[in-house]
Amino acid sequence: MNEFDSPRPNGRIHPSARWDRLNANDATTLFRDSWKSIDDVPSLLSLPAKHRAFGIDQLTPTEYNPDEYKTVAAWVENLSDQQHRDGLSPADTEGYGQGLYLSGPYGTGKTTIAAAALVSVYRAGNSVGFIRFTDLLAAHRPAPGNERRLEDDLERKEEAGQLQGWKKLAREAGVLLIDDVGQEREIKGSEFAEDILTSTLRSRFNAGLPTMVSTNLTLDRWRARYGDALASFIHEAFAHFLFFGGPDLRSTR
Repeated sequence: MNEFDSPRPNGRIHPSARWDRLNANDATTLFRDSWKSIDDVPSLLSLPAKHRAFGIDQLTPTEYNPDEYKTVAAWVENLSDQQHRDGLSPADTEGYGQGLYLSGPYGTGKTTIAAAALVSVYRAGNSVGFIRFTDLLAAHRPAPGNERRLEDDLERKEEAGQLQGWKKLAREAGVLLIDDVGQEREIKGSEFAEDILTSTLRSRFNAGLPTMVSTNLTLDRWRARYGDALASFIHEAFAHFLFFGGPDLRSTR
């Protein structure tokens, strides 16, 4: 057993820990069978089961990204001040609704740290959401076949309900993590992914709802993939741009 296999003696967990052994609840079946909208189950259940047990204060940063970890932890700690309103107006007009941009190669701990931030936000009494970008795109694609067949087919209705749940989660979660942005298949000449990402980020920011994204894209590659307008807007929507380096921690277990 190495340092990645179990909790540290002080109760803090390495970001590349063997999460399959450390799940804190067994609600996965409930989530899979009944989730149709954000209202049906606690929003924490949108996170993969392996990420639900530990908040940001329970993680020990890797040696490769200590400053990035500190920035995420500080953002979580200051989130209530950032989101405070005086009546209908935000007290912090600069930071209100701003989230985080986490980029870097595969396996460097981006999703683990971002998910831990969500857990801490949830424990503070706020709704959260986790969605892979490919699932968000699937939720917005037109349903195949005609509407009558969709209504008559129970399996299709259940699938449509889950897709509507994803859309509602992305729209309404107090803090949302969109995971693996840039991993969707590129379709030449199509701006579908760009349109959905732009719409989601802009609508949430305009509503004052912070969003985190994890991506393998550098800022230059983000611009090349999603265009100049969105490349400009993210500097308004995100408080920090964090790059995670180091080896693939999954392959070093």
